[in-house]
Amino acid sequence: MDPLAVRSYLAHLRAEGISKTSIGRHLSALRTFFAFLKREGRASSNPAKSVGSPRREKTLPRTLSVAEAGAVVEAKGREGALGARDRALLGPEQGRQEAERFAPAAAMILALPLLTCTWAPDRFPIKTAISPCSRPV
Repeated sequence: MDPLAVRSYLAHLRAEGISKTSIGRHLSALRTFFAFLKREGRASSNPAKSVGSPRREKTLPRTLSVAEAGAVVEAKGREGALGARDRALLGPEQGRQEAERFAPAAAMILALPLLTCTWAPDRFPIKTAISPCSRPV
């Protein structure tokens, strides 16, 4: 058997409508089988070793419908800040409601004084072109 026979077999699988992932598994099995035969002295070479694997298909993930996304966000355990963030992402109406609910806390956070940090290269030996925290934020 030679690499051309292995490629012919893979082409036959593709013509039968087998997915690229499954063809890759077939090729992997052939490589392992021929490696075994070679180790046992029953084959002189591994013809599947030089055959390239098919590239895997790139698929996009399935997105949730509006109803499914709403069900996820409203699920039990989605209270608090994470739930508010998720509800705010769903749309302007829910986002506005969440913003009004958390407005007092946001105002308090924004009123806090801004802090600056001092860059100490001897304590943090990071090589960088821009010195972080070198001036007040």
